[in-house]
Amino acid sequence: MIKSKKMEEVGDIVSEHVPQWSSGTRIGESLEQFLRIYGKKLLGTRSLILIFSDGWDLGGAGGIARGHEPNSTAVS
Repeated sequence: MIKSKKMEEVGDIVSEHVPQWSSGTRIGESLEQFLRIYGKKLLGTRSLILIFSDGWDLGGAGGIARGHEPNSTAVS
């Protein structure tokens, strides 16, 4: 159990116990691929996409923004 209330300390503790934590993800690329393959089939005007991240996206914020652009009018 993590008792610290400081996010920086929590992140350090989790990193010690979860090898993949803080190793980086490619959320932008994954979102682009998901929208390209499934976007029109699965998402509509009432759809909502939530992204939970530790903030270590290897593609940077631009990749996430690009992944969202094609569907920004179809998904709220």
